[in-house]
Amino acid sequence: MVVAVGGYSDVDALPLSAVVIAQTPLWVVNLAWPVLVARRKGNGAVRDFGLTMRWTDAPLGLSIGVATQLVVLPLLYLPLLWLLGDRDVSEAARQLTERADDALGVVLLVVMVGIAAPMTEEIFYRGLFLRALERRFANARSAGYWRSHARAMSVVVSALVFGAVHFQALQFLGLFAFGLIAGTLTVRFGRLGPAMWAHLGFNLTTVALLLWF
Repeated sequence: MVVAVGGYSDVDALPLSAVVIAQTPLWVVNLAWPVLVARRKGNGAVRDFGLTMRWTDAPLGLSIGVATQLVVLPLLYLPLLWLLGDRDVSEAARQLTERADDALGVVLLVVMVGIAAPMTEEIFYRGLFLRALERRFANARSAGYWRSHARAMSVVVSALVFGAVHFQALQFLGLFAFGLIAGTLTVRFGRLGPAMWAHLGFNLTTVALLLWF
């Protein structure tokens, strides 16, 4: 709709402001749907998803997110890039960052990548989706292994889906790895605060590196 109304040739031609408009419905759904489900079928988003935060979550999550981007991902991709040759793993993020060609663009980029996406995605994937998976696995009438490992299975499956829905084949490994880390933080601390800050640090580290270099 944004492409058609704006008269753009395709999605790649959208300016950053139009990308924000196009992404807004996804953020609204990622936020509104879990809250609606929790209100109608549960005890509310705060209790059901652990939608709380402590002051320690910021330094903990940010350090983990930055370390994942700067240490974990390079180690993961070393053998893959050795096999595939010289491939730009950050191509999708680079294309988006290049549209931030002025101060307003940088602000929009930070809001979109560093705030809107991490917050809404964590509420959906580590809030609603992971918790729903954990309950399903724990209540399964068959497959005793799944029942006894419900928490671990929910972290893995939610991470797989999180990586897949970005529709970026080369980036899947890194997104899956971060999904595992965010899911582990969520079940370990019983709240979304650490995972949200980790996601923010993970995304903004990429943005900062691409803007700087």
